[in-house]
Amino acid sequence: MDVLNAILLQFQFASEKWAIDLINILEPSIFAYLKLGILLTFLSLMFNQALMFATLLRATLYLGLCHFVFLEGWVIVRDLFFGTSHLSQRMGAPAANPSAILALGLYVADPLLKSIASQGITGFLWHPSTVLFSLAGVAILLAYCLLALVQFSLHLFGSILIGSAPFFLLFLPLPVLNSISNRWIQLVGGTIAASFVVGLIAGIMQDLSGGIADFYRTSFADAAAGGVTLTAGDYAIPLLTACVMGVAFWQIPLKFFAVGQGVMSDLMAGIGAFAMGGQAVASTAGTIPSSGSGSSSPSVSGNSGGGSIANSSGGDWGGGGLAPAKAPATSGWGRP
Repeated sequence: MDVLNAILLQFQFASEKWAIDLINILEPSIFAYLKLGILLTFLSLMFNQALMFATLLRATLYLGLCHFVFLEGWVIVRDLFFGTSHLSQRMGAPAANPSAILALGLYVADPLLKSIASQGITGFLWHPSTVLFSLAGVAILLAYCLLALVQFSLHLFGSILIGSAPFFLLFLPLPVLNSISNRWIQLVGGTIAASFVVGLIAGIMQDLSGGIADFYRTSFADAAAGGVTLTAGDYAIPLLTACVMGVAFWQIPLKFFAVGQGVMSDLMAGIGAFAMGGQAVASTAGTIPSSGSGSSSPSVSGNSGGGSIANSSGGDWGGGGLAPAKAPATSGWGRP
């Protein structure tokens, strides 16, 4: 089962190499985009001398930030993953290790599986209404497998996000295509939030699993070995526990994934508003009244992946309104 940890470690190392190689390949393109952005912003302000300096300064700062994020974005995201992993460990969670979660699931399910085997599973199969209860041990094991799969998938996806960072951040200065970068940033926020809560869940289950396994061993494995006949009703509570655990292991990280996406969406909307001169950014189509007299009001057009802002009195370089996405140690992130 250590193959899972080995896969995560290999992807972690490979992601850093991908990011560096992409930066070397795409850096000429980002410089061209930055020059084009400054030029277009300057040309759009030639007929409005009063706002030229302030708007040009904001556009220059925004484009400079885009260049910095393009070069260092993968490092920032990597450090955020490491930081949240260490934070969850300081709060009692173990180092991320999907293989250890699988082993823990086998340990907890073992007494139930042995009790069924000692009584003969065919005794349950003759009664269709009770056959599901004989699968309580399997259900417990599947719940832990689901938790291990979620943790493995999030860390693997995190490595892919790090490695692909320069490619997606390349579009950040472009007003028409920056929704691609915004969606990548949302995915980063969601993955970090979900990884953090999965680490905490793994820590809680590590603390509880010893007691659960001892209870199952006394109530099921030892009882069955001592000649006590266990009925389907005895297995109802373990089966219900397995179902609740499986739903929690899936739904809780999913909710935090959506929360992380929303936080990053609001952050990018704020940065886009600053780049546009402090105008409020709307996430739906509409018109924002102009704060100054005599200047036309900007219009905000939204779409599912992020809109673009056009201002008739200034440049159009900035992030658009974002709609929150609808979601979808190893020696990895939790290395000491």
